[in-house]
Amino acid sequence: MLSSSCNTVFAADKARQLFVVFALAAALLLPLQPAQAQSRYEYHSDYFSFVGTDDKGLVAFAMDNNRGRAAERYQAEHFVKLYDQLQGWVSIRGNGEYANAEKQLKRIPDSADFSFTGDAENGLKISSQTNAIVLSIPAVPKIVITTNDEGTYWLGA
Repeated sequence: MLSSSCNTVFAADKARQLFVVFALAAALLLPLQPAQAQSRYEYHSDYFSFVGTDDKGLVAFAMDNNRGRAAERYQAEHFVKLYDQLQGWVSIRGNGEYANAEKQLKRIPDSADFSFTGDAENGLKISSQTNAIVLSIPAVPKIVITTNDEGTYWLGA
């Protein structure tokens, strides 16, 4: 789907230095019900975005990954958008809900179209063979951290 030069941008080939990278990551944990409650709710979300340029123009990518649990029901979903200055908005395979069979909450569970290696705190690689996308993100320093009875929220750039 993407030209080879766009793939290079997503692989973040630093030697070329033809692009500017802006990446955001957030992790969100919403309330857990008291232990004595019969059903427990847990929710996690990670958002990443990339904006860059190469010799063919602007490329922008945004991905929001959500997963949660209600009692013993686990769910996961990707919301993904890709803009290429030459092609316009590019259709991405794997957008929407998918099975969370491994019952992953803290890390982003892999789907049929996206895989995740690492985490935002230590460096993350998002790969999609079906969409010809590879996005490598170095460790994201935490800039805003909020923890209370509702859960934990952190934002980094």
